Amino acid sequence: IFLLLNFSPPRRIQCWVRGVRVRDYVTKLRKATIIVQSCVRGRRIRFAYRQLEATIARLQSMVRGFMTRKLLQRLRVARVTKYRTHMFDLWKRTFTPLTYRTKFWQIIDGSGFLHLTLIENELERLWTDLAIEFPPEKFTNGSKESDSHLSFATGFKEVTNITYRRYIQVELMKKNATLGHVTEKTSLDIFPVFPGEMIPKKMTEEYKIRKGKRKDAADQLAGERSQVYEKLAGYTDKKKIQSIYASF
Repeated sequence: IFLLLNFSPPRRIQCWVRGVRVRDYVTKLRKATIIVQSCVRGRRIRFAYRQLEATIARLQSMVRGFMTRKLLQRLRVARVTKYRTHMFDLWKRTFTPLTYRTKFWQIIDGSGFLHLTLIENELERLWTDLAIEFPPEKFTNGSKESDSHLSFATGFKEVTNITYRRYIQVELMKKNATLGHVTEKTSLDIFPVFPGEMIPKKMTEEYKIRKGKRKDAADQLAGERSQVYEKLAGYTDKKKIQSIYASF
């Protein structure tokens, strides 16, 4: 009786149907579990990847910033060193007072980009006093030098490069003008090189005004030198006195 009840055809059909349903349910459950696991693992991997990508980008930016700051620092120091010698020669040519020179280097020592900008502004002033004219230059984005709508980054970079190119042009003017003058170099060997130092063929009102300003500046500088020499009269070391006198 037991065998007839448990292995009868209706019971077998029920077992087969239930088995099919259970296997289908287990298969769907396993697939759903795999999908959930893949979603969770994918989310974790994407989160870790974004964190790694952000860390690498931050590290790259730090390294690039460090290298850029080092490069700009060397560039700034090199330009300030060149500008100092150039500015000292132009100060002699424009008869700049000694008090102005002393205060200028006491306040502006070239330790930052603000100081570099002020030094370049001083060079522009000296070039203007010597009547040195430069052709208008264009920025890399096509804007002209006189445009006022430039961004800060573009304006700072381009203006700095323009000033340096003008410095090279002025140095070439000095070199070409002094090739024919071969004499012993002293603090007084200043040959007229720039338009503001030379006498034009036709006297103009602008030249007369410039000449008057240069004469007043030369007289003031001579007075300052006399005061310095009087204060240095107490020195007994001749070599030290000569080196000090040569500085002025």
